[in-house]
Amino acid sequence: MSGTYSRVVETTATGGVSNCIALPMPARGTLDRLIVKQTDSGSKYDFDYTVYNRKGACPTGNDLHVNAGTVTAVVANGLPQKCKLTITHDQFEPYGYSLQVGDTIYIKGTNVPTYNVVHTIEKVVDATTVETNVGYSSGITTNGLWQDSIPKVFPRHDPTMHLVASETTGTAGNASANFDMNRVYENDDNQNVIKRTQATSLWLDLQPGTSGTQTFEIAYTVNIEFIF
Repeated sequence: MSGTYSRVVETTATGGVSNCIALPMPARGTLDRLIVKQTDSGSKYDFDYTVYNRKGACPTGNDLHVNAGTVTAVVANGLPQKCKLTITHDQFEPYGYSLQVGDTIYIKGTNVPTYNVVHTIEKVVDATTVETNVGYSSGITTNGLWQDSIPKVFPRHDPTMHLVASETTGTAGNASANFDMNRVYENDDNQNVIKRTQATSLWLDLQPGTSGTQTFEIAYTVNIEFIF
């Protein structure tokens, strides 16, 4: 048996930056229709958007069901100088464990490219500070994201591996309408099949032009197959 699932999501997005927006839908299917439209009464601007099957593929998103958070500062520690990270635990409490020596964490999104790699924790200073094996080069001015680096089937922050619909530019004042897309997807937010079906979405990386906040509606339809 087969069927369709349709929904409209309303969201407020910050202009000039990436916004990671959940598009709830069945765990697997075919994305058939996607319409993105700015709906507020203010000035209209062009916007770019891309669809992924994993939140961690978005520039500003961490995967679901992982120990994760933000990196708010990096300073030098000892000689030779290595990284001492100040972090938050945005998704820490629900998953019930703290970082330990020997754990590996993946960092992305800082303005220092050499930090955006896998780090091995060499010392846990306190609940929000860890020291890693990566060499220190400078402080950061752009906060990054971190999450645990437990091996999964796919690289968790590789957009190419999780691309469902490639980048599209919407024109100011018009709805960007995509029909008959035929984009087969499967939610990859967590490789645990049980967790994967508990909270399933595609993820829209929406980047409105200029600054300020803008309101959007995203309408979509997927075709789904029911397997008995």
